[in-house]
Amino acid sequence: MKTFVLCLMVCLIIVPVFGQDALNEPRPIAALDSVWIEELTWMEVRDAIKAGKTTVIVGTGGVEQNGPYVTNGKHNYNLTLDAEAVARRLGNALVAPIVGIGPSNWSHYPGTLALRRDVFKMVLTDISTSLKQHGFRNIILLGDNGGNQPPMKEVAQELNAQWRGGQTVVHHLPEYYATHDLIDKALPGMGIKEELDGIHHSYRVTALLLLANPEYVRLKERTAAGKTMVNGINIIPTDKMLGVAKKLFEMKTSATVDAIRKVVAERQANR
Repeated sequence: MKTFVLCLMVCLIIVPVFGQDALNEPRPIAALDSVWIEELTWMEVRDAIKAGKTTVIVGTGGVEQNGPYVTNGKHNYNLTLDAEAVARRLGNALVAPIVGIGPSNWSHYPGTLALRRDVFKMVLTDISTSLKQHGFRNIILLGDNGGNQPPMKEVAQELNAQWRGGQTVVHHLPEYYATHDLIDKALPGMGIKEELDGIHHSYRVTALLLLANPEYVRLKERTAAGKTMVNGINIIPTDKMLGVAKKLFEMKTSATVDAIRKVVAERQANR
């Protein structure tokens, strides 16, 4: 027993010292050109933070039914495209792995996965706490799913209260989700006038997912089945929809980047 206790004490002394030395080792190779934390090595993340990339985007999506033509992972695929574009446009940001499951009101549909609200909040809390420990100063919570918004806001408020006076702030960014309304209001001016058909999809969703990957909206299968209408609008030929999608994507990216810059600037001004 004494031997076990002695070994445990030695380990507790040695491991942190060894770990601290390792944290300061120089990176032996060039860094990968990526904004995704999961794609980077720990040294690449460390050096990116030291170089000024102290903003981190935490995107939350979901896996839920989106009608018979749109993949269940719609929210996550949107975020994958958006988060990278936003981070690269900002120039001082990295992206955490997307939190791909959240609360959902569609749980009775096969394929829908849902987290309890309190569990979802705990996941975001633990992720944010890890990011704070590593030196990130602005943690941006943005969600593609409407049901994620209230618990994200609560997590930001709760953590900011706990970390008051510290260097790290959590920002819930509702402006990202609000780009959905921004786009829907802009579509008529682009000649896109929808008539809701009762299916859980929209022209906006279909266009942006088509831009990401035609398989996400089952383009091939729908074309073969003659099911290419979305709220009264034909997605064939796809060239027109892709042209609109690129404009919508630019709207989302620009609005989100502007919103992040604004909240970060306000934070710095109030310090």
